[in-house]
Amino acid sequence: MVKVGDVVNYRGSMFIILNVLAVRVMINRENGELMTMSDCLGQQYRTPDLSADYITT
Repeated sequence: MVKVGDVVNYRGSMFIILNVLAVRVMINRENGELMTMSDCLGQQYRTPDLSADYITT
């Protein structure tokens, strides 16, 4: 499971997790093991931080 601040590789690019929006627990049909899928807000690594342009609501 990912947490805020983690750096992850997604589709060939590195992202920093800024917020975890949702987590779903699923069963792997091939081996019956539990796995998680997370919906996250992230920023691509080494790109300008544009968050200062937005107002927190």
